[in-house]
Amino acid sequence: MAEEDETLASLILLPLIEFEFAFNGAQKPSITQSEQNKPQLNVLFEICKKHGWTTSNSIKPLGNKQEYWFKLNNTSFKKIYQKAGPMADPKKDKWAKLLCERSEGTEKNRNVKKEIIFLLKSSNNGLTTIDICLKTRRLPYTITRHLRGMERAEIITKNGKKWLLSQTSPKKPLV
Repeated sequence: MAEEDETLASLILLPLIEFEFAFNGAQKPSITQSEQNKPQLNVLFEICKKHGWTTSNSIKPLGNKQEYWFKLNNTSFKKIYQKAGPMADPKKDKWAKLLCERSEGTEKNRNVKKEIIFLLKSSNNGLTTIDICLKTRRLPYTITRHLRGMERAEIITKNGKKWLLSQTSPKKPLV
Protein backbone atom coordinates (compact mmCIF):
# COMPACT_ATOMS: atom_id res chain seq x y z
CA MET A 1 0.00 0.00 0.00
CA ALA A 2 2.88 2.41 0.81
CA GLU A 3 4.24 1.80 -2.69
CA GLU A 4 1.16 3.51 -4.14
CA ASP A 5 0.60 6.19 -1.48
CA GLU A 6 3.37 8.79 -0.97
CA THR A 7 1.78 10.17 2.19
CA LEU A 8 1.61 6.74 3.82
CA ALA A 9 5.19 6.00 2.74
CA SER A 10 6.29 9.36 4.21
CA LEU A 11 4.53 8.65 7.50
CA ILE A 12 6.37 5.32 7.70
CA LEU A 13 9.80 6.65 6.70
CA LEU A 14 10.18 9.86 8.69
CA PRO A 15 10.10 8.23 12.15
CA LEU A 16 12.57 5.59 10.91
CA ILE A 17 14.93 8.26 9.63
CA GLU A 18 14.69 10.11 12.93
CA PHE A 19 14.91 7.08 15.21
CA GLU A 20 17.62 4.97 13.65
CA PHE A 21 20.16 7.28 12.29
CA ALA A 22 22.86 9.69 13.29
CA PHE A 23 20.90 12.37 11.54
CA ASN A 24 22.56 15.59 12.73
CA GLY A 25 25.39 16.34 10.37
CA ALA A 26 24.12 14.09 7.59
CA GLN A 27 24.19 15.72 4.19
CA LYS A 28 21.80 13.17 2.78
CA PRO A 29 19.45 11.11 4.90
CA SER A 30 20.16 7.40 4.71
CA ILE A 31 18.45 4.26 5.88
CA THR A 32 20.68 1.63 7.48
CA GLN A 33 20.00 -1.87 8.83
CA SER A 34 21.99 -4.80 10.11
CA GLU A 35 22.29 -7.92 8.01
CA GLN A 36 19.59 -9.67 10.04
CA ASN A 37 17.15 -6.87 9.18
CA LYS A 38 18.06 -6.73 5.50
CA PRO A 39 14.63 -8.12 4.42
CA GLN A 40 12.93 -5.12 6.07
CA LEU A 41 15.48 -2.79 4.47
CA ASN A 42 14.66 -4.33 1.09
CA VAL A 43 10.97 -3.50 1.60
CA LEU A 44 11.80 0.12 2.52
CA PHE A 45 14.15 0.39 -0.43
CA GLU A 46 11.49 -0.84 -2.86
CA ILE A 47 8.99 1.69 -1.50
CA CYS A 48 11.53 4.50 -1.86
CA LYS A 49 12.60 3.31 -5.31
CA LYS A 50 8.96 3.19 -6.46
CA HIS A 51 8.54 6.86 -5.44
CA GLY A 52 11.92 7.87 -6.94
CA TRP A 53 13.34 8.84 -3.55
CA THR A 54 16.65 6.95 -3.63
CA THR A 55 20.01 8.07 -4.97
CA SER A 56 21.06 4.55 -5.96
CA ASN A 57 19.67 1.52 -7.75
CA SER A 58 20.54 -0.94 -5.00
CA ILE A 59 21.23 -1.40 -1.31
CA LYS A 60 24.95 -1.27 -0.56
CA PRO A 61 27.13 -2.76 2.19
CA LEU A 62 28.18 -0.24 4.83
CA GLY A 63 31.89 -0.74 5.46
CA ASN A 64 32.85 -3.91 7.32
CA LYS A 65 30.02 -3.69 9.83
CA GLN A 66 27.65 -6.32 8.42
CA GLU A 67 25.22 -3.49 7.76
CA TYR A 68 23.51 -2.29 4.63
CA TRP A 69 22.17 1.07 3.54
CA PHE A 70 20.81 3.36 0.89
CA LYS A 71 20.54 7.13 0.63
CA LEU A 72 17.55 9.33 -0.02
CA ASN A 73 18.04 12.39 -2.15
CA ASN A 74 17.46 15.73 -0.42
CA THR A 75 14.58 16.76 -2.68
CA SER A 76 12.77 13.55 -1.80
CA PHE A 77 13.55 14.01 1.87
CA LYS A 78 11.93 17.44 1.66
CA LYS A 79 8.81 15.87 0.18
CA ILE A 80 8.75 13.22 2.93
CA TYR A 81 9.26 15.85 5.62
CA GLN A 82 6.52 18.10 4.23
CA LYS A 83 4.04 15.22 4.30
CA ALA A 84 5.05 13.66 7.64
CA GLY A 85 7.04 16.22 9.67
CA PRO A 86 7.98 17.61 12.09
CA MET A 87 10.37 15.27 13.88
CA ALA A 88 9.83 14.61 17.57
CA ASP A 89 13.42 15.51 18.52
CA PRO A 90 13.81 19.32 18.23
CA LYS A 91 17.53 19.08 17.37
CA LYS A 92 16.91 16.60 14.59
CA ASP A 93 13.97 18.67 13.40
CA LYS A 94 16.24 21.73 13.05
CA TRP A 95 18.59 19.63 10.94
CA ALA A 96 15.68 18.28 8.88
CA LYS A 97 14.58 21.84 8.12
CA LEU A 98 18.12 22.72 7.03
CA LEU A 99 18.23 19.72 4.67
CA CYS A 100 14.88 20.77 3.25
CA GLU A 101 16.14 24.33 2.68
CA ARG A 102 19.33 23.11 1.03
CA SER A 103 17.48 20.59 -1.17
CA GLU A 104 16.70 23.38 -3.60
CA GLY A 105 20.41 23.90 -4.24
CA THR A 106 20.17 27.67 -4.13
CA GLU A 107 23.36 29.21 -2.86
CA LYS A 108 23.34 32.67 -1.42
CA ASN A 109 26.42 34.63 -2.33
CA ARG A 110 27.81 35.62 1.03
CA ASN A 111 31.16 35.51 2.76
CA VAL A 112 31.02 32.32 4.82
CA LYS A 113 34.38 32.92 6.53
CA LYS A 114 33.34 36.33 7.83
CA GLU A 115 30.04 34.85 8.97
CA ILE A 116 31.85 32.11 10.90
CA ILE A 117 34.17 34.65 12.54
CA PHE A 118 31.18 36.77 13.58
CA LEU A 119 29.48 33.71 15.10
CA LEU A 120 32.61 32.68 16.99
CA LYS A 121 33.11 36.25 18.30
CA SER A 122 29.51 36.18 19.55
CA SER A 123 29.98 32.81 21.24
CA ASN A 124 31.31 32.52 24.78
CA ASN A 125 32.45 28.90 24.61
CA GLY A 126 32.92 28.25 20.90
CA LEU A 127 30.65 26.37 18.52
CA THR A 128 30.55 22.86 17.10
CA THR A 129 30.53 22.30 13.36
CA ILE A 130 26.85 21.35 13.61
CA ASP A 131 26.07 24.60 15.47
CA ILE A 132 27.84 26.59 12.76
CA CYS A 133 25.96 24.71 10.02
CA LEU A 134 22.61 25.43 11.64
CA LYS A 135 23.39 29.10 12.26
CA THR A 136 24.75 29.77 8.76
CA ARG A 137 22.13 27.51 7.09
CA ARG A 138 24.90 25.58 5.29
CA LEU A 139 25.65 21.87 5.02
CA PRO A 140 28.79 20.31 6.54
CA TYR A 141 30.81 19.94 3.34
CA THR A 142 30.73 23.72 2.87
CA ILE A 143 31.39 24.61 6.51
CA THR A 144 34.15 22.03 7.10
CA ARG A 145 36.01 23.22 3.99
CA HIS A 146 36.03 26.77 5.34
CA LEU A 147 36.85 25.68 8.90
CA ARG A 148 39.88 23.67 7.75
CA GLY A 149 41.20 26.57 5.70
CA MET A 150 40.72 29.00 8.58
CA GLU A 151 42.42 26.55 10.95
CA ARG A 152 45.43 26.22 8.61
CA ALA A 153 45.62 30.03 8.50
CA GLU A 154 45.49 30.01 12.33
CA ILE A 155 42.37 32.18 12.38
CA ILE A 156 40.51 29.57 14.44
CA THR A 157 41.43 26.59 16.61
CA LYS A 158 39.59 23.51 17.73
CA ASN A 159 39.19 22.58 21.38
CA GLY A 160 37.52 19.19 21.59
CA LYS A 161 34.45 19.45 19.37
CA LYS A 162 34.23 23.23 19.52
CA TRP A 163 35.74 25.86 17.26
CA LEU A 164 37.17 29.04 18.80
CA LEU A 165 38.85 32.15 17.46
CA SER A 166 42.60 31.76 17.62
CA GLN A 167 44.43 33.72 20.31
CA THR A 168 47.41 34.25 18.00
CA SER A 169 47.44 36.48 14.95
CA PRO A 170 46.76 34.57 11.73
CA LYS A 171 49.60 33.64 9.37
CA LYS A 172 47.47 34.35 6.33
CA PRO A 173 44.98 37.15 5.79
CA LEU A 174 41.28 36.34 5.68
CA VAL A 175 40.22 36.22 2.05
